[in-house]
Amino acid sequence: MTFIKYQHVQHIDSDESEGLLDGTCYIFPKLDGSNCGAYTEEGQIRFMSRNCVLDDQHPFSKYVLSHENIIRLLKDHPELRLYGEWMKPHIIRSYTPDTWDNWFVFDVCVDGLCFSADIGDTHLESNGVYHLPYDIYSVLLDHYGIAYIPVLRVIDRPCIGQLKKCADEENTWHITEGQGCGEGIVIKRYDFLNKYGRPAWAKVLNTAFFQKKNLLCRRNYDEMELEEKIVDKYVTQDLVNKEYLKIAVDEGARVHSARLLGIMWKTFLEEYLWDILKKFHDPVIDFRKLRKACDRKVKENKPELFGGTVPADTEEPDPPETPKVGPDYESDILTIEFTEEEEQRLKQFAESRNMTPGELLEELAKGFLKEVVDIYNMKGKTAALERFHELVGGELPQEMKDE
Repeated sequence: MTFIKYQHVQHIDSDESEGLLDGTCYIFPKLDGSNCGAYTEEGQIRFMSRNCVLDDQHPFSKYVLSHENIIRLLKDHPELRLYGEWMKPHIIRSYTPDTWDNWFVFDVCVDGLCFSADIGDTHLESNGVYHLPYDIYSVLLDHYGIAYIPVLRVIDRPCIGQLKKCADEENTWHITEGQGCGEGIVIKRYDFLNKYGRPAWAKVLNTAFFQKKNLLCRRNYDEMELEEKIVDKYVTQDLVNKEYLKIAVDEGARVHSARLLGIMWKTFLEEYLWDILKKFHDPVIDFRKLRKACDRKVKENKPELFGGTVPADTEEPDPPETPKVGPDYESDILTIEFTEEEEQRLKQFAESRNMTPGELLEELAKGFLKEVVDIYNMKGKTAALERFHELVGGELPQEMKDE
């Protein structure tokens, strides 16, 4: 088996989850951790985060290797993949002490779509589905002594009010008494395919978790351009923090500012584009403005990565009017050395676009680095290095080299 990224959990009011509530739904607590999984490939146990395969030195990998029951299950049933929440402190810090540094399975998937097992006198069997139903995998995980997220409620055709009550009042699993509720809930219906023919889970976030912060620092909504309104609605501080922490956990190192901007832009489009088209009635969007607004919002919520806060109602600082003297041009993203001949060609090209060499390099570097980061996320460091040298012949950011 190879790496398979876990499906995206949709917002309950998204286009993808339409029709999910028209049947018997399983409601689960949503934990504020990191998505990590384990599976078998060529007889070896493999480990993964949401976006990539992990080596055996990652803290999550060491956790799995230290738990013989997990290894035994995967070796007994190599057709299974285990997905779960790896609990390291993120936004919510009110979990009970025994929550941290543990892993709680939330889905068991079957390669080949056929599974059967005998647990004592109980025969477990599932055919034709990728996600094992909770009533099957909970018995299996109990037998092997593997921790999992228990079902909170099973409701036939739930309404939004019932789901909100679960998220805001009943979701206290592993939360310290008197400390409120968890991040929210996840809704699953194991026989559901959406109108695109895909299985889809949905989420409802706890109101307190979802609440926007620093409202007084923002411009009046009516004065915003369309692109700013879109970003203001979807690029929340919680989303920025969550993606930042995912990168930190995946990499085990300092988060590079350019990588966070790239990941946030990618996540923003993947998670919300269909929703934006629906909620804003097929708007005409200037994606350059949308990208700038998204970048500003990220900088606003993570000022420590960018040397200070960039308010949402101000323009980006203008680039220097004169380039750096000499054959080396430097930006906040990379530094590239040029020969005299290359430098002359760069100046000529910049002049043809009414730009300085420094401004041109900055524009090109941002575009190049976004492509390299995407390759790095999908294919790993070697492929990213090769493409980077192909594009600009420069140095990969130190954070990527140190992986």
